[in-house]
Amino acid sequence: MPALFYFHIHRTAGTSVIADISEHFNESQILTDGGNLTMPFLQACGEQQLRETGLIHGHAHHGAAAYLQGVADAALLLRNPMDHVISCYQHLLSSPTLPWHRAATGLGFRDFIETYPRFLAIQTITLATGLGRDVRRDRIYDCLPDVVCYLDNTLLLGTVDQIDEFMVCLARIKRWPVQVAVQHLNRAAAGHGPDRQGLEAAYNEVARSAHVAAVMIAAEQTLYIAAKSIAATQRARTPLQEGGMTT
Repeated sequence: MPALFYFHIHRTAGTSVIADISEHFNESQILTDGGNLTMPFLQACGEQQLRETGLIHGHAHHGAAAYLQGVADAALLLRNPMDHVISCYQHLLSSPTLPWHRAATGLGFRDFIETYPRFLAIQTITLATGLGRDVRRDRIYDCLPDVVCYLDNTLLLGTVDQIDEFMVCLARIKRWPVQVAVQHLNRAAAGHGPDRQGLEAAYNEVARSAHVAAVMIAAEQTLYIAAKSIAATQRARTPLQEGGMTT
């Protein structure tokens, strides 16, 4: 059976999913480089070792996901674009050691996403980067066909709002015992940071603007719509009832 590659995208419940998946492997069967996957690291491991590994996981750096195609079966979660950027922003506010903390704190949400619009399409950019693509913010749509094709060829794609269904489907595919629910780690505490409604309103205002940030939002939403469709098709091939759990 091929190795499983979990493509970890920031703020998409990846820490929780990886923790659950790791329960099905011995430590010697799990391969990561401190939560990252770089080309030098993968090349040093060698294709044979990668194929014989049980679980490969991490944040895929430039070209790493492309390198693993044909070597390991990919699985990943994506998140609703507005929820994702709000989560990223709140994480920056609560983490003084992160490079973007000062900008996020000083600018406020709307000015931050207009000044640094890449955060509005970070899932698209992360996937494209993992596939070895260099993404220009004024040409972000150019990478979408390759990214959607990659998602369509994953072993399993899911969305954070349906994380439990994702894990049940994965368990059925891999013939693992089915868990009832995922234990969420690194979840932001409720009631902290800026008002959620205010953040949503600012996001929607930017989406309707003529700013380049609106293009980033549109591209990310386009990707997410495609991902939802792919995920639904994949789930239909692995019914929850057959995994020992019903909806």
